Amino acid sequence: MLLYKNYSSYLIIALLGTCITSSVLGLPTGLKQALQAFDQQDFEKAQITIDQLLEEPQYQQQPSSWYYKGVIYDQLMRKHITSDSAGIYLDRNLEAYRKTLVISHKHTQYHSFANINIERLWAYYLNRGVQYYKVEAFDEALEQFAICQKIYNDHPYMLLYTAIAAHQAEKYETALGYYEKYIKIGSAAPAVYRAFANLTANYLKNTTGAYEMLQNAMNQYPWDINLLEEYYQLLLETNQLANTQQKLQTELAGMPHNPSIYYQLAYLYTQENNHEEAVAHYKKVLELLPRHIETILQLGKSYYNQAAQLTQQMTDMPEEDFQQHGKEILEKMNENLEVSLNYLQQANKLLPNNLEIMKLMHTLYTRLNKGDQADQLVRKIKRIKGGIQLLESI
Repeated sequence: MLLYKNYSSYLIIALLGTCITSSVLGLPTGLKQALQAFDQQDFEKAQITIDQLLEEPQYQQQPSSWYYKGVIYDQLMRKHITSDSAGIYLDRNLEAYRKTLVISHKHTQYHSFANINIERLWAYYLNRGVQYYKVEAFDEALEQFAICQKIYNDHPYMLLYTAIAAHQAEKYETALGYYEKYIKIGSAAPAVYRAFANLTANYLKNTTGAYEMLQNAMNQYPWDINLLEEYYQLLLETNQLANTQQKLQTELAGMPHNPSIYYQLAYLYTQENNHEEAVAHYKKVLELLPRHIETILQLGKSYYNQAAQLTQQMTDMPEEDFQQHGKEILEKMNENLEVSLNYLQQANKLLPNNLEIMKLMHTLYTRLNKGDQADQLVRKIKRIKGGIQLLESI
């Protein structure tokens, strides 16, 4: 099934209103006949009439003639969108609108409306591509995005959408090419760098290129946890983790007031379950950036993970050892949970409607038997969009 919306109403011909009806008297007879046929939805007759009109030299330099040809072929394209002729109609449609732009003055109505209709034509195919992508028809999505590229060459959205669809379709060479183009034209989001680096490392087997890509990305987004995760996995797979940690420590000796180096080291220690070192480095970040939300969150999670380790330790402990040391370990576990909660409460003050933070807080209130605070938090969560769904997942 073709998934698209019929947007025939958003042609500017509908917006012109009186420009078509009342001012039609000022147009050539042939053009009037074409528009009358169009108004009666006899698009084939409108097509024949406008084509015949434009064979006459006196009309070939009139913006109105080319503009209305574009409108007529636009509608023919949509009417025959499932047939091979749609591509032909699209080509003639674009040719007509672009001819309008060439021969009309920039601030005239036909110039403006031609520009708008080209934009809407692009949006039409974008919508089709997105709908195909949503149902995982990636090859069909790529076809629609290719048409968008034809309308606006190397538009940033199209570069990105094409890269993502090609990636999903396992057309990795295509995906890499479009990711690279997209990154070169501007500031790409961290997820784009991650995808590009992942393909570079795993498909091209170019770990050096992936490493450089992630380094470049982290220079732009030093606090992005997902980038750090991709970086950590690459270091692990290439046995470079220890060397990178040593390199970061050396950099700290020369730049002891650089918070991002402490943050990167802390994350790497966290992944190794070395939570004491991680906490120490995160706290260094807070000394330099006291209200740094990402670090406050990571500290909360680090203390929670330490508590989880102690819980596992008690679970695995022989009964005799538990009798001797269980109380001490339980106290340390609860202490870590309280510290974790304190950091999450700080984070909640900085981001009062963040559901992820509230979910973690609710878990901690429950584990620490703070029922009243848990109930109060639940009432707050229910007032936030998506809160009820969050509570159902807890």
